[in-house]
Amino acid sequence: MAGILASVAATLLTIGAAVVLTRWLIARRAAAFAHHGHPDPRANWAVRLGCLAPPVYALVTARVIAIIFAIPDDPPSRWLLILALLACLLPLLATVWALVYLVELAKTEDHYARLRQPIWVWWLAALLGTATSAFATLTSFARDAQGIANNTVAMTLAYLLTLVATVAVARVFEGFERRPVERPVHRWVVVADAAPAPDISEPGAPGESLESEQQEPAA
Repeated sequence: MAGILASVAATLLTIGAAVVLTRWLIARRAAAFAHHGHPDPRANWAVRLGCLAPPVYALVTARVIAIIFAIPDDPPSRWLLILALLACLLPLLATVWALVYLVELAKTEDHYARLRQPIWVWWLAALLGTATSAFATLTSFARDAQGIANNTVAMTLAYLLTLVATVAVARVFEGFERRPVERPVHRWVVVADAAPAPDISEPGAPGESLESEQQEPAA
C-alpha cells in the first residue's frame, strides 16, 4: 500500500512540475518573440498539448490499466500486457514537440549553442523516465516473487531517470534565466584601427619645400 501511495504521489508531482514548466515556456516564448517584433508562431494550446498530453496520458493510462489488471485473480496474458504497454508508450512519441518548442526558443534567444547538451539530456531522460514509469506502473499488479523483483528494478530505474531529468531541466531553466530576454547576448567584434591620415603641415613636406625654393632670398 505504501508503494502504491508513493507511486501516485510521484506521478502527481511529475504532472504538477510539467504544468509549471509549460506555463513558463509559454511566457518565455511570448517574451522572446515579442522582443524580435513578431508574435509566437505556435498557439498556446498547441504548446500545452505537445508538452503535457503525452506524459500525462501515458502515466494515467498505465495507472488505470494496472488497476484493471489487479482486479481479477488471474494475471493477464502476455499479448494483452504488450497491447496495454503499446497503448501507454506510443503516444510518448509526441513528446518530440516539447523538444521542438524548447529548441525554437533557444535559437530565437541565440542560446542553443550553449544549451544544446542540457536540452537533449533533459528530453531523453524525461522520455525514458516516463516510459519506464509507465512500464513499472503497468506491471505493479505482479504477485509472484520474480514479478515483484522486476517491478522494483523498473521503478528504481524510473526514479533515477526522473532525477537525471530534474537536474537537466534545472540547468536548462537556469541557462535561460541567467540572461533575461531584454538583455540579449552581446557579440564584440575586433576591428583594426584605421591608419592615421598623413599630416601635410609637418616640416619637410614636398609642398612646403617647393614653396621655399620659389621664394627669393631677402636683400
